[in-house]
Amino acid sequence: MSFSLPATQREVNGQLARLSQILDDMPATAASRYALSEIVLIRAAAVFESALAAMAYKIACGATFPTGAGDRVLVAARSLQGARTAMRHEGGARANPKEFLKWTKAAFIGESVKGVLDPTCHYLQTCRHFGQQIAEIFEVRHHAAHKNSSSREKYMKWVRAQYGQDRNIQLGYFLLTTNLFPVSNIQRYLTTIKVVTEDITKGP
Repeated sequence: MSFSLPATQREVNGQLARLSQILDDMPATAASRYALSEIVLIRAAAVFESALAAMAYKIACGATFPTGAGDRVLVAARSLQGARTAMRHEGGARANPKEFLKWTKAAFIGESVKGVLDPTCHYLQTCRHFGQQIAEIFEVRHHAAHKNSSSREKYMKWVRAQYGQDRNIQLGYFLLTTNLFPVSNIQRYLTTIKVVTEDITKGP
């Protein structure tokens, strides 16, 4: 079995290109544009979450960077499922496995790979470096998917970060507007996903 990081990167790039094309093809005046932008975000975040997990599993299995070197691994695995199992058991430190591995915040990612990947590994350093951007993508996605008071509270944190105050802004508008910046938030999210996964793939 191949544990290629570039293969995961190619899959991410292909998915993001298709999502970006949907946004490009969407008429600026389409009544459904806000809802469509939320669907694109939900799909992009799913691609991102899956890629972060896959890359962690592959690194545990010995995936290498373009230099030929691998990342710092504490417990090596022979298969992706074996890597996932090792992470759920923290490399053997837990008798009872974690119920879930989480990939939506840098801190969660650190906990998910604990005992298997070295805390100083390139993978984790990259996730920490982009921690704020990772959290933003998944917290805004969470609001797109659930639309409840808890998700809105986290979404409004990012609205305040951009507007400097609370604003009653519809999520679709927040994703698509270019009134504040030349690049919309949804396009920025797509670019961030590509940058983060590319940085992991390139290695230190």
